[in-house]
Amino acid sequence: MNVKMRAYGSIVLGFGFVFFGMGIMTAAMEPLQTDPVFMEYLAAISEQPLLAVVVAALFTAIVQNSAATIALAMALAANGSISLEAGVAIVYGANFGTVFTASSQA
Repeated sequence: MNVKMRAYGSIVLGFGFVFFGMGIMTAAMEPLQTDPVFMEYLAAISEQPLLAVVVAALFTAIVQNSAATIALAMALAANGSISLEAGVAIVYGANFGTVFTASSQA
């Protein structure tokens, strides 16, 4: 029984860390909403989905974590900083960036 409880506790703790990290990333993005240069960049990404895919793929390849890229896209979309189409393009780019991460470790 102790092993089962430890496994369940690890699952709950893992989900807690995921949501805690997403909260931290969302809070870190709030000051950027008043930066005109950053908002101009996001407007350019919203207008050009291919650019969003490329930028997200490069970012994911650099940080080697597609979940972080997707969490940032979710935070930006929740704040209304990017459109739904740009958010989908970023998710696609995060998935492509994961491929680059896997091929560099092989």
